[in-house]
Amino acid sequence: MDIWEWLLFGFGVLLCFRALRVNDKQYLFPGTILIITMSALISRSLGWIDFPLWKFWPILFLSTGFAFIILWTVRDSKIWVFIPGGILLLAGGGGIGYDSWWGYQHWLRGVADLWPVLIIGLGFYLIWNHWRKNSEKIGSNIES
Repeated sequence: MDIWEWLLFGFGVLLCFRALRVNDKQYLFPGTILIITMSALISRSLGWIDFPLWKFWPILFLSTGFAFIILWTVRDSKIWVFIPGGILLLAGGGGIGYDSWWGYQHWLRGVADLWPVLIIGLGFYLIWNHWRKNSEKIGSNIES
């Protein structure tokens, strides 16, 4: 077992403790990533769970996705954090389910090929948001 896993885990705990104690939430994001990722690697080295080392990447994706979601819950962030958080959770969750690196890479390539759908969805969201804000302005001018 390597000491660097424990050192990075402890550093993540210190970052999260500082974020909650001093009410400076900027340290919560890297602290969450370090805690989740190093917990998985420590559990692997202690023999509590067994996974091939290539699954480090999906675990890193999952921990970063969870960090975005936690960032949204504690910092009252906008909804934008769900986009990278959701993509990373999807990429990481897909990797956990595969038995081989090559199968995961093939699946990830298929997901990455769907980026035009994301762009189209973002366009619809921007149009809808613009229309909604303009209709609220018109409604508030009529009532005044």
